[in-house]
Amino acid sequence: MEEKLIKITPNEEKARSILKMAETSLEMIKQIDEKRFPSIFIKEHYEIIRELISIILLLDGFKASGEGAHKKQIEYLEANYKEFNKSEIMLIDELRLTRNKIAYDGFFIKEDYIERKMKEISEVIDKLMLISNKKLKLNKKALPISREQAWELVKKYNSDEGDLNHYLESEAVMRGAAKRLGENEDYYGMLGLVHDIDWGLTKENSVEHLTKAPSILKEAGFDEEFISIIVSHGCGFDCAGLKDKKRTKKIEYALAAAETLTGLIHAYALMRKTIEGMEASGLMKKFKDKKFAAAINRDIIKECELVGISLDDFFTLSIDAIRKIKNEVGLE
Repeated sequence: MEEKLIKITPNEEKARSILKMAETSLEMIKQIDEKRFPSIFIKEHYEIIRELISIILLLDGFKASGEGAHKKQIEYLEANYKEFNKSEIMLIDELRLTRNKIAYDGFFIKEDYIERKMKEISEVIDKLMLISNKKLKLNKKALPISREQAWELVKKYNSDEGDLNHYLESEAVMRGAAKRLGENEDYYGMLGLVHDIDWGLTKENSVEHLTKAPSILKEAGFDEEFISIIVSHGCGFDCAGLKDKKRTKKIEYALAAAETLTGLIHAYALMRKTIEGMEASGLMKKFKDKKFAAAINRDIIKECELVGISLDDFFTLSIDAIRKIKNEVGLE
């Protein structure tokens, strides 16, 4: 049977159950004498890694099936979670093969293997645990209004079609970034959607930009943390007293980079007359050409690297995100 990914409905309840089992297994492993039973010790660690990867797929709405399902899970992790470097992916796959040899061939590993690999194995498990917990907890992070209500609120204060397109593109890119980072897509998306909510009121006097947004968002029920992130995208600009302020949080870097990159992608798509077929390599050339869309601050776009996403990967996920909503934002 050929291995494949099957699209399924995300199941948080099942994911929580699997996570609890993985945590129980970690406690159980502490009771194993790794010097007497090194093969069992390593085999159980791989099973925990496999379970944690399955949680991530489950929450993303996928399930691997077939004889090569375990390998397919690892490939999915490599393709969609760039916080895992090449050596970590190779380690997980090595553990998969070692587990198979233990389970099917009666293979015994040497004690020094644990000494050499245990630190890296623990780091991989910690990283998978962090992503799983973030996805589960942040999925429950409350937003005071629905996406539809937020969009109506945005349109209450903004009517320019170009501005509205920018907000939709920012929402799409932020959701793409959240997915890549294992964060809450709804929360990130909401930040992108409403980030310039007072622009329609202040564009004639841009120094007032982001001075009215806090009261609008507070009245809608958003908390101080959310509002602070919104305001942070103005850091470095002469507005709302933010000229000498700097962003300090990953989520702030993500918002600033995302909403800035939309302008470059949109301009490039208009030049090409379509966003279809646009690739990161072509966008990179326009990024390096300072005369193209000269008003767009390239240094802000590069803040994606402070989030843990390379410039090339950020271009790719952003192009894909905007391509999916091209009909809503006036692109072909």
